[in-house]
Amino acid sequence: SLYHLGDVVGDVEILEQSIHHFSSYLQKEPEDDTAISDLGLTYLTLAEILEEEIKSDYATGCFIKAEQFLSHAIALGNTRSN
Repeated sequence: SLYHLGDVVGDVEILEQSIHHFSSYLQKEPEDDTAISDLGLTYLTLAEILEEEIKSDYATGCFIKAEQFLSHAIALGNTRSN
């Protein structure tokens, strides 16, 4: 998946593509707790890379989105997000 590729190579653009694809999918399947959790994990990974590149405003926004999506996934019953 794009997430795994972006994570392994540390590529911001690939992770942003992954976020776009997850977001598009979730418009059709808004209750898919696994996809929501994976989207949160993608934002978290992106934030960590951005933080290393000293892009703190963008990183902070990604950390916030990661927390929101992971919390939402937990609320939907996803136990992987804990």
